[in-house]
Amino acid sequence: AMRLLNANGYNAIATLLDALRLVRVDGAAVQAAFAQVCAEPSWSAAGPAPLVVECTEPDLWVAMPRAALNEVLVNLLRNGLAASANQAPLRLGICLTSDMAPVTALEAVVIAIRDCAAPLAFDAVQHPASDHGLGLVRALVNQYGGALDVVVAPAPWTKAVAVRLPRAYPAAAETAAPP
Repeated sequence: AMRLLNANGYNAIATLLDALRLVRVDGAAVQAAFAQVCAEPSWSAAGPAPLVVECTEPDLWVAMPRAALNEVLVNLLRNGLAASANQAPLRLGICLTSDMAPVTALEAVVIAIRDCAAPLAFDAVQHPASDHGLGLVRALVNQYGGALDVVVAPAPWTKAVAVRLPRAYPAAAETAAPP
């Protein structure tokens, strides 16, 4: 009986931990991160234009803690604003979508922060400082099996810093709205 109880307890804890690390990637999460960045002293006076959010799918989930996803979003948005500081109006866009790797057929959630700034140097993307900005984003994304890249963005944007994270699928009970 003790072995069965331990197995059931282990399964219950594993289920709880899985539920805690699954997070929805949606406009609300992005807008909350953008509000956090805009409230910082360096951006509150600049008054960035509202964030342009494009979400091609309503049900995107990743397997990482909410705090880690927020850290990724905040750092990407902060970097986008810093790169666009000379632009008027100061604006950013974000595209939330999914993608499938052609060779492995693994699905990923793609978070692309779009701006009108000059392209990034190769070293800034491939070998960023590890304690903040893109370095912190790269470390977090790598920790959860993702990748970071800079791609050309469709007009009116010039580039997008894109994060790819493995897509997760929560159980139906986990997708229900909280009470």
